[in-house]
Amino acid sequence: MRLLRLPKEGNVVLAYSFLYHVNESQPVPFCLMREYLIADRTPFTLTPKEVPEAQRFIEKYSLPLKEPSMQLAFESFDLSYEIHDAGLAFLSLMIAMEILLHPGNRDELKYRICRNAGVLLGQNLGRGEAVFEEMKSLYDKRSALVHSGDRSSVTRRDVLKLRQYVR
Repeated sequence: MRLLRLPKEGNVVLAYSFLYHVNESQPVPFCLMREYLIADRTPFTLTPKEVPEAQRFIEKYSLPLKEPSMQLAFESFDLSYEIHDAGLAFLSLMIAMEILLHPGNRDELKYRICRNAGVLLGQNLGRGEAVFEEMKSLYDKRSALVHSGDRSSVTRRDVLKLRQYVR
């Protein structure tokens, strides 16, 4: 179910557990438990048209992902749905971006991540430049958060935009 977060926004989570016992070969529920507070309440829905595509996606991919760096990026992405603090969810997503878009060299980290996001996600030159500029703004927020601890500049919109880029 967690894989379904990759092709489409929304939190796929089972927030409750049902305990049951078997009575005459039939399960009988006897206890309902809330698992944990849901951090991200963005609803996940599929239209009837999207269901076959989603089914093909989850049949094609399985966890853990084969490439360790891709698995780590996925875990950072996935964690962003479970963190209650927008700043920390944002940092988890930025870690995923760094894993996905930064070749081993540590020089010019911000520029390389932003440029690679623009090239990869921009369908044309104008859109690529817009992604580059937005990623620069998001990366500046990351730097301010990491170096000052000031969470005030990170918004829910920033988290959703960065999650979209990671996706």
